Amino acid sequence: MKIDKLPLGSFIAGGWRTSGDGFAIQDPYSGEIIANVSRCFQSDYEDAIVSANRGLKVLDALAPKGRSEALLAWADALEANSEDLARLITKEQGKPIKESRGEVAYGIDYIRWFSGEAIRHYGQIVPLDNHHQHRVEHRPVGIVGAITPWNFPFAMFARKLSAAFAAGCSVILKPSEETPLTAIAVTQWLLESGFPADAIQLCITDDAESFGEWVTREPAIAKLTFTGSTHVGRWLNERAAGQFKRMSLELGGDAPFLVFSDADIDAAVAGLVGSKLRNAGQTCISVNRIIVQQSVSEEFVSKLISELAIKSSGSGSDETTEVGPLINRKAVLRIEQHVNHAIASGAELLFQEERTASNNHYPITVLQLPPNNVGQHEALLKSVGEWFGPVFMIQTFETEAESFVMANQSQHGLAAYAFTNDYQRIERIRSTIQTGMIGINETAISNAAVPFGGIKCSGFGREGSSEGLKDYSYTQYTNVRV
Repeated sequence: MKIDKLPLGSFIAGGWRTSGDGFAIQDPYSGEIIANVSRCFQSDYEDAIVSANRGLKVLDALAPKGRSEALLAWADALEANSEDLARLITKEQGKPIKESRGEVAYGIDYIRWFSGEAIRHYGQIVPLDNHHQHRVEHRPVGIVGAITPWNFPFAMFARKLSAAFAAGCSVILKPSEETPLTAIAVTQWLLESGFPADAIQLCITDDAESFGEWVTREPAIAKLTFTGSTHVGRWLNERAAGQFKRMSLELGGDAPFLVFSDADIDAAVAGLVGSKLRNAGQTCISVNRIIVQQSVSEEFVSKLISELAIKSSGSGSDETTEVGPLINRKAVLRIEQHVNHAIASGAELLFQEERTASNNHYPITVLQLPPNNVGQHEALLKSVGEWFGPVFMIQTFETEAESFVMANQSQHGLAAYAFTNDYQRIERIRSTIQTGMIGINETAISNAAVPFGGIKCSGFGREGSSEGLKDYSYTQYTNVRV
């Protein structure tokens, strides 16, 4: 779908709404303004509530089988337009086209998964005696407010909405103001596939704070799901607490990556590079802290730099590009500041690629912290936080126990990775590392069939798997005397 063919506004109460009051969307690589989209207002939100209430009734009338079929029709429509969708993602988000195609496939997989879960959301009858029927059933929680991020503008849309729709919930969605075009196109294909119009309200705005205030205070919204920073997640959670809303928060990550002396070093390097350079490091489960056993650190660093030196950075639309730009200039300046701070604090610059023509490109960078100073490392890592860019910061350790202490030196707990061929150590990693997801000898850990989410300051709730459907339902028990 061409950008000039998109309805560049919000979809509310069964129709597209556009006005002269809007904001610009830029191509992250070239800086070119590719579209101007209309923003919605408070009055639109009120109309969205009325329509979303109608949507609940429509989805309930469809029943699980009908919702399953509607989701499959949406998935089919997206697959038929998958290349157009991938190119749109690359144009407004910047990631390499090969990664955008992967995101499209990944998002569609969630829609198909939840189309199946819709008809497997079983209740039960508890047979206590012959005089009562004890029924336990799952009901849709109600209207869902959803806020999705810019780094995966389609996949996060698909992951949240497919679960909500499968459970029977209507959704009021605000996509990131950085990447609204993908959400507009995906909503268009949702409607063209025959999905009930009142089930989705798409609110386009660059006033995230105003929308956040409204969605947390509005009593008709029963649940809020958000993917983004810990800071914003905490802000939303505090404001929603008085309403006792159901919340799903997938927040910041600080993933440790442990490499032990018995690991396959080539596999560890390949896994690290694949994780760290995906979307130029702009993923919540990207490796953030590289923790390598001292005895293999020299070999590991040498092979890592050799691998990074041949990576191709550039425009995401180029089929040969492996690393695209960051989302905007602000992100570049933030990383630049953190790298300078790390070097001033004692980190050694081991490698940095040449800059490309894009103003929003940050060069692949490798830093190494001096050994045997855990306190200094902890202070530096806290000040830097989540890199969210193509920066590799390496620490070394001597003993397994030391590595576990370093891995758990974080307020976050979304993902962790470890490379080792010692089975007993694998069991110790599983029981010791404090995080919601762990990859052992693997960094591609996410798919629709497994629960995605974290602990501590990385939030709560799960997306994907049967666990993901539970977050959009409440359990109802009925005792019937027969």
